[in-house]
Amino acid sequence: MGLRGSAHVTPGVYSKLLWSSAPGTTTGRLVQQAMEWYTETTVSGPREDTPLRDAVRHGRDAFDLVVLIPDFLADLWCPHRFADHFVAIAGAADLPRRERRLRKAGTRQVVHEPRLTPQQSAAVLRDRHLHFLYRHDVAVHGLVCHGREQARAADPAFYDAVAQDMSTSGVPLLGWITQPDHRRLVPHGTPPSPETLEEDDFVAAHSATARNILSALTNTSPPAPASPPR
Repeated sequence: MGLRGSAHVTPGVYSKLLWSSAPGTTTGRLVQQAMEWYTETTVSGPREDTPLRDAVRHGRDAFDLVVLIPDFLADLWCPHRFADHFVAIAGAADLPRRERRLRKAGTRQVVHEPRLTPQQSAAVLRDRHLHFLYRHDVAVHGLVCHGREQARAADPAFYDAVAQDMSTSGVPLLGWITQPDHRRLVPHGTPPSPETLEEDDFVAAHSATARNILSALTNTSPPAPASPPR
């Protein structure tokens, strides 16, 4: 469970402070709370979710944003009854920029890759990463993508047009987190290392995404950005 909130609030029991904003800047904290979601009442009895309810209750009182991270990846596809809001997180190498098609040229098949418009790219992005929602009666407040391509740097105007169409559709693109090539994949649910949390680019990208998520959830202007720690 990741918690982010006021620097003046203690993280609580069974938790670990991962990151705090630099002194003199806007307050902010990132706290991890490792815990069991359920406890067994008996060997064969039903599971009780008292630990999870207690942790969520503390998080709602003490922090601006509480992120539930289940141990099993499959759980991410199922809405949890303790969650108030849902944001989709997707691994995306890049924005969809071309569509690959096969065409007949005489007796041969040739590959045709026309460029997508920003509106077409946004539609493909939504269909590719939000298709799972058809199984659940749940709405998402936006989409966060992570990958190794700097999607906006390649063509800022194209990226901004895609983001505008995503916002118009009601599923805004809340952030694009670029993973450097040298960073190895980490197990699901593993928090970033202390060394990673000292990287200005890493902190800046995630802080901007967190502010966008808070803005989408509260429907207010995002708070002033905090300077990354040094």
